[in-house]
Amino acid sequence: MRYPRSEKHRQSMRHTASSEHSMLSGLRSRGRVNGSNGEEQNQAQRQGFVNGLSSRGRVNGLSNGGRGLYNGLVNGLDRKNGWVNGNGFINGFRMTNNKRILPLARRNFSLRVAFILIISAIIIVAPFYLISLMPEYTIKIDGHFFDWERAGYFSDEFVSASPEIDIAQYSIVVRQSTIYCYLSTMGQMFTTGSERANAFYVFFDTDGNGRTGYFVEGIGADLMVEIIGWNGTVQIERACGFATGADPHDFNGFVNRFPVNVMGSEKQVEFSVTVPGVESPVARFLSKNWFGEEDMSRFAIKHASPALSVSVDLVMPGILSPGTRETVMELSLVSQGSGLQVAGLCFEELGNASGFNLYLFEGSELLAVSDGPNISLGEPLQIQQGYGRSLSLQAELPLEAAGDSFGLELKGCELEVGDCPVAIHEVQTMEKVAYIGELPYGIVIDGAFGDWKNGFVMIDGDNDVQYENGSAGVNESIDILEYGIHLDDERVSMYLSVDDKMCNGTLIPKNIRLPVPGSGLPHFDSPELLGADVAGALIDIDMNKSTGVGYADVLGGDYLVLIAGKKGVVLQSELFGWMGGQNGSWESHGSVDAAVDHRRMEIGFNLSSIVLANDTVAAVGFFMTDWNGGTDYSDSILPLARLKGEWYQKAFGGVIINEVYSDRRSTDWIELYNTGSSLVSIDGWILYEDRIVLTIFEGTVLEPGEFIVIYGLDLSHKSNIILVDDQGTVVDSVRVMENTNSRSYSRTGEPPYAKWKQLLPTPGEINIGQTEIPEFSQVILPILLVILTATVLRMRYRRVVNGHG
Repeated sequence: MRYPRSEKHRQSMRHTASSEHSMLSGLRSRGRVNGSNGEEQNQAQRQGFVNGLSSRGRVNGLSNGGRGLYNGLVNGLDRKNGWVNGNGFINGFRMTNNKRILPLARRNFSLRVAFILIISAIIIVAPFYLISLMPEYTIKIDGHFFDWERAGYFSDEFVSASPEIDIAQYSIVVRQSTIYCYLSTMGQMFTTGSERANAFYVFFDTDGNGRTGYFVEGIGADLMVEIIGWNGTVQIERACGFATGADPHDFNGFVNRFPVNVMGSEKQVEFSVTVPGVESPVARFLSKNWFGEEDMSRFAIKHASPALSVSVDLVMPGILSPGTRETVMELSLVSQGSGLQVAGLCFEELGNASGFNLYLFEGSELLAVSDGPNISLGEPLQIQQGYGRSLSLQAELPLEAAGDSFGLELKGCELEVGDCPVAIHEVQTMEKVAYIGELPYGIVIDGAFGDWKNGFVMIDGDNDVQYENGSAGVNESIDILEYGIHLDDERVSMYLSVDDKMCNGTLIPKNIRLPVPGSGLPHFDSPELLGADVAGALIDIDMNKSTGVGYADVLGGDYLVLIAGKKGVVLQSELFGWMGGQNGSWESHGSVDAAVDHRRMEIGFNLSSIVLANDTVAAVGFFMTDWNGGTDYSDSILPLARLKGEWYQKAFGGVIINEVYSDRRSTDWIELYNTGSSLVSIDGWILYEDRIVLTIFEGTVLEPGEFIVIYGLDLSHKSNIILVDDQGTVVDSVRVMENTNSRSYSRTGEPPYAKWKQLLPTPGEINIGQTEIPEFSQVILPILLVILTATVLRMRYRRVVNGHG
């Protein structure tokens, strides 16, 4: 049912429709209403309800600011500063269909940069500040070793001993007079289930004076900590101070003094010891197993300090050419703990040469020049941790130094590297001391061994060291390699060489006694020799083994030449005479001269020190023994005879090695010379280089004064050339050094041509400066007697050794 509408109602509907039409039209154009409907509102009150709700998405306010009732809800000065063009609903949260556009703020770049810099500085500085507030790290001796991580370690990278004593890492911390130390090895320190002990030592130089205390590889140890263990645990620990006034080579100078706190595990050990007044000691670590093998830390270290290790290789040729630069030493410098600077090097002069210049190179770059043994670097040498520096040292000797000797030794305690400890490791590839220009006449006891080409040198068998319990062993420090003797102008010279480390001994003697060979050699109660190696010779002047002291059951020693040393230092050099037959005693006849390098020893004394008649031949046997009773004897007995000098001037009487050209190529050659007055058949004779056969002569006969040259050889560096006859007797031998400047080693001067020089090669001819042998009227009996005696003694000795009596 439809009801009729009134007129007023129809007008209202028309008005509503008209309003809706206007609003839609405004939305489609630029606003809800582009003006007002004056029929309902006063013009003064509202100039249009909205001057466009949207004008490209922006609104000029719900009231475009007339002076009406409220100056516009938004775009006026209302208390809310507008709901639209401020934080309003339209230009704020965008109630329109268009994008919101925010007004751009004005940027102040300088403030932003300053703010970023301040924040960055805080980030950088804050960790250091926080670290400074942290308490200093502490070490606890509790068997948990993680606290050593903050202290840091020094490391030995190379395998140098059996795993149980092969030192791997070590460290030191000092806190208020308490020393804390850490040590680890590559293998198990104290083998479980074994009663074979291993020992570990730390030597401390507490006063910084290398001349006080016990001498340990460059430091003077005033304190020692000893840790011994077996069967998986530490069994013995002690801390000892070195007694004031004790001999610096005597291990017994250490006496118990301080308690030690020790904890260990399978491969690690830590300990602490409190020493009043100690501040910054230098420490050196050593280890030793039950059968005498030893290891030593590469670095000497101290708390909160870098450490420097310097490896020195002696590469000096046997004869130096004056006026020419020659490389004499190569050095490798390595640091741990942190980097450091080396401002200079200091060397000790060896030999008697003066006026030399030194040149220090790194590769081809010349770093410094010096006119003496001290080298100062204009710019300190930077040694970065983990990056070594390799240097070479060249020497230039003046022409007037010809005939002198020259050598250098690096002194670690005088390296200009500030306050960090320095450890020196020296090896010898060639010579430590060399002659300049030419060799001296005869033998000079000066530590230069090139002159032993003038002497009679024999080669000994290797790996034949015997111990008191009858067992055989290997000890390169006492295994005789060569031995020799020379008599010239009433002066006796003796020579010994080993494979490695002459006068080595031990810093930690297991048995406290003087080592001497068995069979009744004297026992000397001399504390400075504890731990020393001993070398020497027994001289039998009456050729009667029933008198004097027995030597290998082949001779009776009437005199004893004894040289004792440790770590390359000669501690005693003395001649003794046997007094009183079988039950007698040794009596000192005074000191003898002695000099050593890494592998060799030479000894000299006057022949008048022993009783030897003009027509008498004495027998000499050589020996070496270590501190633990191991002994090696020379394979042969050598003759010693008093022969008048004028006899040598008249006759030599035999085939000699006269000249050797050794350039280490296939063009090398050797010259023999018959100095006799008659034909000599060398059929069946053999020429050796060490133990290698160079040639065997077949049907060769040499006329008097005739030369023979053996070409096409390839000789080694520093070899022994030996001529042996068909009966196995050594006729002549010479030790050849490295050749320089394409010259040969040649005998020169008067007979018996004991002087050798580097000369221009003269194959098949008399050498430069060499006097020809005159005609002989007779053969000198004493010379034959020496040769005959040597042969008889050698045959007797071989029969004894082979068990034939």
